[in-house]
Amino acid sequence: MANNDSTERVLIDGFVPVSIDDVEYTANITYEQAEAMSAIFRSISRLTDDREIKALCEHGALQADLQANDIDGIRERAAKAGFDARGVRHA
Repeated sequence: MANNDSTERVLIDGFVPVSIDDVEYTANITYEQAEAMSAIFRSISRLTDDREIKALCEHGALQADLQANDIDGIRERAAKAGFDARGVRHA
């Protein structure tokens, strides 16, 4: 088992714990990617005259928006959970 001065990674139930910064960093990147995907779908929808492509793009944009909202919710809940740098809840 690692002590406080060790660089060895501590495992909890077989997993390396993550910090809130890890969660926020990943969530920010994924959120931005979902927003970009939505913008691409909406742009394609505006540029085409094909009704089927428009419908598919509008559906894709909606799914990307929903994904971005879900990611934002996960980020918010993780921040409220109070994880410290080792991934252990504050008492």
